[in-house]
Amino acid sequence: MKISMTLEDASMPRTVYWQLFREALQRNPRYVADPLQADLLFPAEDTALETNWPRYGKQTSAYIRGTLDEQVLLNYLNRIAQGRGPYCVVSMYPSQRLTWAFASMPHVMVADVSLSQWERTLNPRCISMPTLPISLPRAGAKPVPRNILASFRGAPSHPCRQSLARLHDGMRYVCELAPVAQHAGLVDATTGAADAKFVDIMQRSVFAFVPRGDSLFSYRLMEALAFGCIPTVLSDGWLLPFDRQVPWPSVAMMVPEAEIFKIPDMLAMFTPQRCMDVAAEGAKVYQTYFGTLDIMVETLLREIEQVLAATKGAAAGASA
Repeated sequence: MKISMTLEDASMPRTVYWQLFREALQRNPRYVADPLQADLLFPAEDTALETNWPRYGKQTSAYIRGTLDEQVLLNYLNRIAQGRGPYCVVSMYPSQRLTWAFASMPHVMVADVSLSQWERTLNPRCISMPTLPISLPRAGAKPVPRNILASFRGAPSHPCRQSLARLHDGMRYVCELAPVAQHAGLVDATTGAADAKFVDIMQRSVFAFVPRGDSLFSYRLMEALAFGCIPTVLSDGWLLPFDRQVPWPSVAMMVPEAEIFKIPDMLAMFTPQRCMDVAAEGAKVYQTYFGTLDIMVETLLREIEQVLAATKGAAAGASA
C-alpha cells in the first residue's frame, strides 16, 4: 500500500501534533509525494484537533498556525466527503464525532481517539487511535521500588474517578483528585515539564488506573504503559487503541465502572510474579505498537491494511 497527502490548504489551522504526524507519515516507507500514485490518502490539513498535547489544559498553545474555526473545518471536511479517496481521517477531538459523519461514506475511514464499540458497529471502518503520552519517565532515572499497589492522580471529571478516590489509603492505594487548575499548562510533553508528584506515583505503582474523563479515552493508558505499570481501565464501551492488533487482555485489566468496589479483590488475585510478567509484556506491547509517533503511524497503516482487506473481502463475497 502506498500513501500520500492531499488537499493542502494554507488557510487551515494546524497544531503541533498535526505537524509531527505529517512528518511521521512522510518518513514512512509507504509514503509517495504524488497523490495520484497512492492507494490511500490522508488529508494534509489538521482534522485531528489534538489541543491537549503537548500542554495539557492550555489548548490555545497547541496551535502553530491559526486557531480553531469551525466553519473552515466544516468546509474542509465537506471537501473530503466530496472527494474520491480512499481517505483516512484522524480525529483526536472527542466531541467531534467524525465516525458518525462519515459512516455512510465508504471512501472514508476514521481513526478516532475515543472510539466506542457502538460506533464500530455503526461504522466498521473505524480505527481506535492512541494518544501521545504527555508525561513520560525521565531518561536515565534510576528504578525505584514499586511499593504502591495501584494509583490514580487526576481531575475529578467523571463519577468513576470519584469512586476511585474512595479506595485511597495513602499506602497501597494512592488515588488523588487534583483540580485541572493545579497543573493546566504546567505539564509539557515537548520540554519534559511534568507534575513531579504524578511522576513519582507512577514510578512506584504496580497498577495504574485509567479511568474515563469527560470522554471515553484517557492519556493515562499510554502513560501507564510507558511507566511500566499495568493499566486498569475503567471506561465502559471504549475500544482500546489498535484493538485489531494489540493483545490488550494480556497486558491490561478492563473493569466495569459499576464494579470499582471489586478492585481490591481483583488485584489480590495477582501474585508478584504474575504482576512482573504482565508488566513485562506491557513494555513489549508499548515498544512494538506505540513507542514513538513513527511506530504509531506504522501500526495505524498496518491496521488500515487490515480494514481495507476485510472491506474488499466482504465486497467480493457479496458479489459472488
